Amino acid sequence: ISAGGGRLEGILGRPLGDLLGLRLAEVLVAADRPRFEGHCSGVGEGPVCGEYLIDRPDGSRLPCEVSAHVSQVDGRGPKIRAIFRDISGRIALQREVEASAQRAIRSDRLASIGQLAAGVAHEINNPLAFVRANVGALAEMLLELRNEVPAGSKRAIELLDELGQISIETTSGVDRI
Repeated sequence: ISAGGGRLEGILGRPLGDLLGLRLAEVLVAADRPRFEGHCSGVGEGPVCGEYLIDRPDGSRLPCEVSAHVSQVDGRGPKIRAIFRDISGRIALQREVEASAQRAIRSDRLASIGQLAAGVAHEINNPLAFVRANVGALAEMLLELRNEVPAGSKRAIELLDELGQISIETTSGVDRI
């Protein structure tokens, strides 16, 4: 680094005096350095651009887009001009868009599950309504029949009472369903 301007100090988190003399790759996290140097080796063929993490002195890391191109060639070799752009806002926006998309997908899935549950409930409730109505009608008929059985037919009355109890329990079960 032989010169700097604009927002470079703010992006790199260092004063220009601390940056002069460093290799460009030295401001990046170690894992990004080989990829960056590979990109810069092709800069003579035209501009190159990539996304890298800046390793700042305060321990933070800042995602940047780095564009590099040869600005001039002199007796000491090519001079590379690099432009650093803070892309943390863009990345945050991309993450928010992705999170919103995931929320929308989950919401659609929940809506689908709700529709499925409503359909299943409808398919169960329709025949269940017939069962409940029929059990209610049987209970009424059993009561009428019990009232017509002579008092001396103890076994018939016991059977009709048991059937009446079964109809009450069946109605309770249908109601729970």
